[in-house]
Amino acid sequence: MVLLDGIEPTFLPYHGSVLPLHTMGAIILLLNILMDYCYYRTNLDTKNMVDPTWKYVPKKIWDLQINIVPLTEDFVSYLESFGLSISSTLLFYTNISYNYAHVDLLDSGEMANPALNYVIDGRHSKMNWYNYPKEVPPPSLTPAGTLYHNYELKDLELIDSYEITTNELTLVRVDIPHAIAVKREPRICISIRLKPKKHLNWDVVVEEFKAKNLLLPR
Repeated sequence: MVLLDGIEPTFLPYHGSVLPLHTMGAIILLLNILMDYCYYRTNLDTKNMVDPTWKYVPKKIWDLQINIVPLTEDFVSYLESFGLSISSTLLFYTNISYNYAHVDLLDSGEMANPALNYVIDGRHSKMNWYNYPKEVPPPSLTPAGTLYHNYELKDLELIDSYEITTNELTLVRVDIPHAIAVKREPRICISIRLKPKKHLNWDVVVEEFKAKNLLLPR
């Protein structure tokens, strides 16, 4: 039904009462605007991303290493052709789920920019995003020397979730609490961090990627 001023609206049930269809449409529109997507699949080509002779060998149940992933020169140039310059790479390994979520921070203590994540192993694992709680804890230091805020999952509300499949680069938000739920396999993930090394709003980065036609529709 096309909604126009002056046309009597159809009424819909709503929690035991009724709402005009145009009011219901406004509510749905508002909810869509407020819905905070925390990831987007990209159409970036990954076939020549990493040196094929490289292999990560896990040594503990959880690991974080910085700048150990040998990205190929061709791939670095490929990203740069879209105006995307790499600041650093992180490698995450985990074979267990924790009851904590974290927020990534830059060296300055600012919240980190969105990342491009690439899962090597760990099918069926999910990346979950949560709302911010009222209190922000002091920053902690990872074994790789990077800063983060840590939160207990019981204090958070889930707002988005995605099972990142292998062989794709996914634009993910890391400046709000997020956590990995490991399923059947240990998870190895390469996380590419882009310049500039100052916090950019998620919406700004998403619009930049959309303008370059790099995002797949959700």
